[in-house]
Amino acid sequence: MASKNFERLAALTAGITPAKDPISQPNRMKTAPGAMMEVALQRDAAEAKLAEAEARVSELEQALKNAEASPVRKDISPEAIAELRASNDALKSEAEAAQIALRQAREDAERLQQEYEAKAATQVAELERELRRAKESGGALEIALDRLIEIPGRRRKLTEQEYADLKDNLTHNELASPITVRPREDGKYEIVSGHNRVAIFRELGRESIQAWPREVSDDQAEDMAFFANAMAAKLPDYAKYLGYKRFIAKHPQISQNELAAKAGISKAALSRLMQFDLFPKEIHALLVETPWLIGASLAGSLVKLVEAGHGSHVLQAMHRLASGELKTETQALAAATKASKPAATVEVARPLVYKLGKAAYAEQRLVKKSLRIEFASEEEAQAISESLKKLIESRIAALKSEK
Repeated sequence: MASKNFERLAALTAGITPAKDPISQPNRMKTAPGAMMEVALQRDAAEAKLAEAEARVSELEQALKNAEASPVRKDISPEAIAELRASNDALKSEAEAAQIALRQAREDAERLQQEYEAKAATQVAELERELRRAKESGGALEIALDRLIEIPGRRRKLTEQEYADLKDNLTHNELASPITVRPREDGKYEIVSGHNRVAIFRELGRESIQAWPREVSDDQAEDMAFFANAMAAKLPDYAKYLGYKRFIAKHPQISQNELAAKAGISKAALSRLMQFDLFPKEIHALLVETPWLIGASLAGSLVKLVEAGHGSHVLQAMHRLASGELKTETQALAAATKASKPAATVEVARPLVYKLGKAAYAEQRLVKKSLRIEFASEEEAQAISESLKKLIESRIAALKSEK
């Protein structure tokens, strides 16, 4: 780089201001792609530095010619011009060094590219051999766990107890069913189904797991993961509903009949699951956190209450079920139904009072089908009871004759 004195002289003659050195030294990366990126950055920086140096040489040479040819600039001494020439020579040397650095960076980039392509070709060839062996043998591959990649959204959510039971099973028994994976171009594998088994194998300190490789597209991999989870007996109905809803959104042209056939369930079962769609967002928010809270059958009954305008009562009952205040789905349905009914009105009958002179003789109340008469004395109650019996018998006889 030019000295501070050079900067002063350059400014004096032509206003040249040296720029900062654009070459930075990033941390060296260990992976082949990382090393290639680092060399590419160095190459780009070297090219920029070379272009800058060449531009500065050109400008300085022009400034030097102007200084030597100008009879007006008497403040420029021969010593200053000599220093400009020296600085120009230094810049030319700097440009030559930048050319050498650029050439070296290009050679490094080409070498690393060749090495990376060779390594990638080796990994692809090894992957193809593994797949060919799996197809020929009809069996699963034994794949190292560090070669497995998990894709967000595919893993089936288990309850703590379900996960503990699965872990206990895999601790004491061999893997009954291999996981399903999808080969990647980098030599690794994408998990299609079996995420929980892989997670448990890692917790147990295992190094590999048996897997079925499947060469499928992105959409096919997503569909395979969905149907593998949907067929699980322990998968909550609400989680199944969410999966079918996502599938329908991806394939809007599919009918419910076609989806039911593809999933291996009846149309009625699919329709029951899709009833969850009729719940308001507040209930969905609760079910996302507790997908095992209710099944599709109870959902169908609660949806009727929601459609009748009792969504708040349904939500309240479901919160009580989630908190443990209500123990069963039956109790939750009963609570929601009871809360949805209007409060019963109690009909108060106005009494009919009979008097004997100024004294009370009897008091009569009639409420719907109930007749109550209270007398001032037991003797009068007995006497009227006999008369009332005859009256009722006479009324019955009259009703019979009318028929």
